[in-house]
Formats: sequence, structure tokens, C-alpha cells
Amino acid sequence: MSNLKHTNTGIVSFVLILMVVIYVLYTAILDIAFFDEATMSTWRLNIPQGVEILILTGVSFISFVLGIVARFQKESKKVLPTIAIIISGVFVVPAITGLIKGIFYA
Repeated sequence: MSNLKHTNTGIVSFVLILMVVIYVLYTAILDIAFFDEATMSTWRLNIPQGVEILILTGVSFISFVLGIVARFQKESKKVLPTIAIIISGVFVVPAITGLIKGIFYA
């Protein structure tokens, strides 16, 4: 068996998408835990929702591109880039679909 190593771009793409997943889970848990039935509101950060979505989509897109680059590097492990491509695709594909619908069907 050859001595393959993880590439730096593969590790970075995996860590970026891991940060996005942790942030999404963190905000979802806080929204559920601190839901106020009287005012029908949740605990939120002081970040506008549009900016939050743009940042998460941008980081996911960067992770997607870095994962593709790392996936095609020769003589390296492909596990982390593959996981990063799959998970970031879950975040990027709906954003691209919504963008296309907004441009052509608006």
C-alpha cells in the first residue's frame, strides 16, 4: 500500500464545510431552545438573515471548489475532499437553483 497523505486543500475544504455545519446546528438548537411562545420569536444573533445566508453560501461554495481541486490532485487521499464536496453541495445547489429561478422566472 502506498503512503498517501491528505492535501492541504482537502483539509481546508473539509474544515470550512464543518464550520458551516456546526454553525447551522448551533443556531438551530438555540432557536429551538430559546423559542418564546408568547411573542412567537426566537433567539437570534445581531446578523441580518440575508447577510448570514450569503456568508454561509459563500463559504460553502469556496469549500466546494477547494474540494474539487483537492479531489483531482494526484497521489493524495480523497476522503476529506469527497465528504466536503457532498456536504457543501447540499448547501450550494439550492442557492444556485434559487439564483437561476430568480434570474429567469422573476
